Amino acid sequence: MRLYALLVVLLAGCSTTIGESPQGTADARPIDFREPPEPKEGSGTAPGCEGVTARGECQDGMAVYCDLERGRLRKVPCEDAGQNCILDVARGAVCQKLDEEDTGSGSGAASACTDTGISETGFCTSAGAAVYCDTTGSAPVTRSWDCASAGMTCGVGQCADGAYCCGDAATPPPAGQCGSLDFNGICENGTAKWCDPVSGVKTKNCTAIGQRCEEDTCATGAYCCGAVTDGGTTPESECAQIGFAGVCSNNKTVRYCFQDQIQNATCSGNKTCQVDKCMPGAGCCDPVTTPPPVNECTTIGFDGICPDANTIRFCTGTTDADIVQFTCPTNKSCQVDKCGTGAFCCDNVDPCANLDAVGECVGDTLRYCTSGTLHESNCAATGKSCEVDTCFSGFAECCN
Repeated sequence: MRLYALLVVLLAGCSTTIGESPQGTADARPIDFREPPEPKEGSGTAPGCEGVTARGECQDGMAVYCDLERGRLRKVPCEDAGQNCILDVARGAVCQKLDEEDTGSGSGAASACTDTGISETGFCTSAGAAVYCDTTGSAPVTRSWDCASAGMTCGVGQCADGAYCCGDAATPPPAGQCGSLDFNGICENGTAKWCDPVSGVKTKNCTAIGQRCEEDTCATGAYCCGAVTDGGTTPESECAQIGFAGVCSNNKTVRYCFQDQIQNATCSGNKTCQVDKCMPGAGCCDPVTTPPPVNECTTIGFDGICPDANTIRFCTGTTDADIVQFTCPTNKSCQVDKCGTGAFCCDNVDPCANLDAVGECVGDTLRYCTSGTLHESNCAATGKSCEVDTCFSGFAECCN
């Protein structure tokens, strides 16, 4: 689709017979042509994401994204915040409440986009975005394009059939503007460079946000990939800290990151923001009651757990008085189901040799590997317990 859009844009820039705007603006897109540019960001996916990309898609009123780091889906219930899931041209699937500009044109007739009720004609929002129902794909979806951010102006029936972004930025870059640079682009001194079919040469300094410039890994061609390590207070660094999983900025607000932009969703009704409760990461969940205390001895059993890398803790009876704990020798470490059933002092081995992104629970410590790197989280430090296939199907997670 991206190559097709590029071809059509270039043809539109060279032709004088496809059609002209009814307003007579030579720099506008031809009438009846509505194919917004498809960004490079977020085209990657992972095996555990069922084909969903990092840009995401709308499913049953939810914005669904692929968490590339953990190889799993993240779902944000837009309806819980009184919003709709919209496919934003630049950011992908987002939760958004649309405010139609009072232009008198309206949003048209009945809509194929039954989830939002927005027609194919669409409308311009008061913020200057073009919103319409796109029926060109396998299923109708509601699309939004922020015209002001693209250097254009939203119009209904001016440069396309229905709501669309019109203006200079809609024309393809002049011939030779990108030189030998194509859409795939290159990595140069830690910076990704490529030719955008609409705006020309684009650059993204990967080193500045703690990422690596890679080709054909997390996106088509050159792009910034890998975990962000920037520890400052910029939007990029806050995104690196909270990620897709997000945090609760207060008991009614979910705050998370998508495409280097901080998103906020307000919980509706009696729902409150909770972490790893009704979904992986922060989300709007129903109120819960505190579970009754449990007997540690019956929880850890005779198989035992590893409270840390050097300690074995198990129970020989039924009460907390029957709990036994000891430290492994210096040349061994506590491992669960590796050299014996349950927790044992085993020879030290590569922790990622038999561990992947699915992860495991070593006591209340969550352990998983991505790209040969071991990640560990002490669930108990946040008042949670590490459990497998409980609060997230098929994965080890810190659960309430």
